[in-house]
Amino acid sequence: MFSSKLTLYVIRVNSLGSFVDSAPCVDCTRVMRMYNVNKIIYSNERGEIVKMRFKNYIPKTISIGRKYINSGYYLPLHKTSSYSCGY
Repeated sequence: MFSSKLTLYVIRVNSLGSFVDSAPCVDCTRVMRMYNVNKIIYSNERGEIVKMRFKNYIPKTISIGRKYINSGYYLPLHKTSSYSCGY
């Protein structure tokens, strides 16, 4: 599908300008595998930049969205009540 020379950068910065954990989650790594990512560069929980070959990466987190889906709790897609913004 894509070249195996693809490098993905995933960096998060907090409101103070410090790097925070941006390690890809389990779902992200599945997609990265589909796109044949070769290397990943991300910020870790200590604020360091990590560079590694994707094949050596082991995801340690589950995204908040995935936790929500796994909980079995779903909101309806459409609100049943009307909404007025006051204009």
